[in-house]
Amino acid sequence: MRFSDLYARPLPGICEPLSPAFSGDGRYLFYLLPDASRALSLHRTEIETGEDRVIVGGESGVAASAVEELRRERLRIAFSGVSFYTLLGRDRIIVNAGGGFVVCDIDGILDAEYDLEGARECIACDEVRAVAMTTGEEVWLVFPGERRRIATTSGKSLGVAEYVAQEELGRMSGLWATSGGEMIIAAEVDESMVSEHVIVRTDVHPNTVERYRYPFVGEANAEVSLRVFISGGEAAGPFPLPVAGGYLASLHFLDRERAVVGILDRAQRRLERHLLGASGWLGLWHVEEGEPWVNLPEGEFAYQGGLVTTSEAPDSNRKVIVIDRDGRERAYGGPLVTALAGVEGGRAFAIGHEGNPLSRSLFALDLASGNWEELAPGCWLAAIAPEGEAFAESRSAMLEPQSLVVRRGNTARVACRSEPVIDLRPPELVTVELADGSRGYAAVYTPTDGVSEGRPGIISVYGGPHVQTVTDSWSLTYDLFAQYLARQGAVVMKLDGRGSFGRGREFEAQLAGRMGTVELDDQLAAVSYLVSERGVDSSRIGIYGWSYGGYMTLMALTKAAGVFRVGVAGAPVVDHRWYDSAYAERYMGIDPGVGYDAASVLSYLDRLSGSLMVIHGGIDENVHFGHTATLLARAAELGKEIELVFLPSSRHSPQGEANLRLIAEKRARFLLSNLGLDAGI
Repeated sequence: MRFSDLYARPLPGICEPLSPAFSGDGRYLFYLLPDASRALSLHRTEIETGEDRVIVGGESGVAASAVEELRRERLRIAFSGVSFYTLLGRDRIIVNAGGGFVVCDIDGILDAEYDLEGARECIACDEVRAVAMTTGEEVWLVFPGERRRIATTSGKSLGVAEYVAQEELGRMSGLWATSGGEMIIAAEVDESMVSEHVIVRTDVHPNTVERYRYPFVGEANAEVSLRVFISGGEAAGPFPLPVAGGYLASLHFLDRERAVVGILDRAQRRLERHLLGASGWLGLWHVEEGEPWVNLPEGEFAYQGGLVTTSEAPDSNRKVIVIDRDGRERAYGGPLVTALAGVEGGRAFAIGHEGNPLSRSLFALDLASGNWEELAPGCWLAAIAPEGEAFAESRSAMLEPQSLVVRRGNTARVACRSEPVIDLRPPELVTVELADGSRGYAAVYTPTDGVSEGRPGIISVYGGPHVQTVTDSWSLTYDLFAQYLARQGAVVMKLDGRGSFGRGREFEAQLAGRMGTVELDDQLAAVSYLVSERGVDSSRIGIYGWSYGGYMTLMALTKAAGVFRVGVAGAPVVDHRWYDSAYAERYMGIDPGVGYDAASVLSYLDRLSGSLMVIHGGIDENVHFGHTATLLARAAELGKEIELVFLPSSRHSPQGEANLRLIAEKRARFLLSNLGLDAGI
């Protein structure tokens, strides 16, 4: 392994397909794939022949606009080029190549008759070959050679999702349309009451100012209403959400005249689904309640006038449910479901596991009989063809590099396959007894010679909710930074403790109202394991992590002072009151005066011991640099030394070779040198 491999993107020899989808006739599979130029290209695989070709190259994308740059941040897309596509009928594709939306045919030839200039979001109306689009202030219906404005607003946004919807609720759009264009619904968002956060960009000359509406804990959120547009009729609305202060979580058309709208109350303990028609709200349709919060479904699909979705009620384990047109619910027991992939041919296709949280499989549920069938072990992402006649699976395991495979009947074709160029040993999977006596799953990377006795130990941590880092997947083996640290002589360990994803809400919810407690206790259990079971030198323990992992690193060197000799915190949350409302309030509550002091790093900063490095981007609009600035100021008052690596042009997810190289070099040198090892750079 070369050190330069640590900051190469895409990862050397790795196929990382994104957004797979079948054409309406099932003949083709489309997907995005990064190329050697660090740009995403749109690929098309013909199912019958297996022929794979690029139809829109990443190099065709111009520099991303400011709006598009932030959209990619919300999607965690680290590449330029094509970021979004959706199918328009059988022979057209709407593509966002960074500089704007265009329509092309299935061979990638531009259809200039569609004028999508200024579009921020686009929705296909397949049956009439039209595109509903929003500029953010205007909604248009676009046909070949014709562009018709159907709505406008002033002082608000129209058809786009507000920040917390994109970042925390998984809703990237605020525009919806029926397939025939009979009904178009747009979210009208008033953010005038939301706190404005300002970032002064000193990395450009002359300096510029970026302004964001960012709702903090306990403060005002955006107010969202819905406007309805009927083909050939007058626009109706705006209709305020029927749940005061609630979050617009989802919207799906049940038929051409009704939509079901998911609204989560601000406390996030009640998910109400209301029906909406041309004249406004038609009534409450379905309710899901949960303690201490409701996790929103990942994947929902209209079905026979109702909805196929998932629910954790009443036992905290996510299952498939069908809500019929009258709002009656039917639940299906079976695997613990992590996501719905589609509903086709009377079957629901779900990704999940049957008791082993380290694995994932693609399952099919017959909605008539209730019978489950496991279709593809090792599947982490899937797309389903019309009528369920074929499916594509993105599969991997610790010993199986990632690939995208199309299966129809007994035949299978590989659309893309990873060809690793680095020889790596997979980590060893182990279990650790957590502080409450439950079982935690962990991965251990050992030095090349296999000797752990007397070696330093390093914890690689995330630790926060709704994330799982230890899985039987190729990404665990191909964690090049962990592998590099091990090759330099450290024993590296990852542990998913209480609060992590994949084991049901009950396991996740143990950190409710007490962040920085149980998840830190479990990382300390990982340290105890390394010392007692692997003979690691207890005087040479390090830790590193990014975002919530950065927060955990800070808590480890303060609240658990004396255990760790060194830590590197990337883009850390310092006080959850300074994070966004939808996330922090879900896990810590709405009242910023209850529990937040105990969860703040600043409450323990006087205990800081060991060597600490903080890495943070100057234009991070997610975890603001103000977290780190306040940390540094308070540390100076206390006489505590913290080393800062400042990335002037970086947001929350660092991109670009220069930033990635600097992070890799600084982090490796700091960790290894403080643990008595040579960084080898």
